[in-house]
Amino acid sequence: MRMSREPQPPPQTAAAPTRPPRRWTVTLGMLLAVGLTALLVVLLLMRGSPRLEPDGTIVVVADSMWDGVELVVEGGALEQPLRRPFAPWNKYEVIFFVDHGMYTLRAAQDGQILYERDITLDEKQPTQRINLPLEIDVPPPATQPAAQ
Repeated sequence: MRMSREPQPPPQTAAAPTRPPRRWTVTLGMLLAVGLTALLVVLLLMRGSPRLEPDGTIVVVADSMWDGVELVVEGGALEQPLRRPFAPWNKYEVIFFVDHGMYTLRAAQDGQILYERDITLDEKQPTQRINLPLEIDVPPPATQPAAQ
């Protein structure tokens, strides 16, 4: 007897039958992928977009007699007032970078307003420079005790 070698089918395994994914699962996955991609593109564009710089400047100059006096700028498109002190570290020159508009500048010390002025910044005059010792006849109250 001669044995013939015929190919035999592979043995059957007890593996679970695989079924293709449902249509709604595929659709949901595609929508999530597109949504996440769009979100990332928007975030990248927002981060890379140029921010508008303020186009106006208020420069206030004083001397050591004004040490400790606080400047406050209000108005325009400011959500909160800008506050800066006169001090030796800023050489008694304070610069506020703001957008064009109408502002009020105040110099105050210990709750007492020493100087107040309305300022308008526009395209014709984008910078205002204020020299407080020249504009005020009366110097601010002494911030340091007098030498004996």
